[in-house]
Amino acid sequence: MTQYELAKEIVIEIPGVKTEISGIINLKNPFALVRIMTGYTRKMVKQHNELMTEKCMKILDRMYAKGDIMVKHAIENVFIFSLDNIVFSCNTNERKQVLNKVPVGFYSAYLKQMYKSG
Repeated sequence: MTQYELAKEIVIEIPGVKTEISGIINLKNPFALVRIMTGYTRKMVKQHNELMTEKCMKILDRMYAKGDIMVKHAIENVFIFSLDNIVFSCNTNERKQVLNKVPVGFYSAYLKQMYKSG
């Protein structure tokens, strides 16, 4: 998946972000698109919508696995970097539930970034 296919894929999977994505001037900017997915996932976590939280994680994991280098960098530098902040508002039990929804391959990228940053 290239950065050019990212917007279409997100809108197909999560129609609720279509309006926000259509407001982006450059739909080919993977960082802006991943920021939208990050915000949406944060919103689902705050609303305790476990099904959509899990769906967002799976979509991002698939994009990370199939994405080109720009897509991978965007996901690593925006979403994975923000994951701690996303779960920060949760209590301990909710935090564990959210982190348990992170797919295995995606979680290893999260751990790698945590250890890399110190």
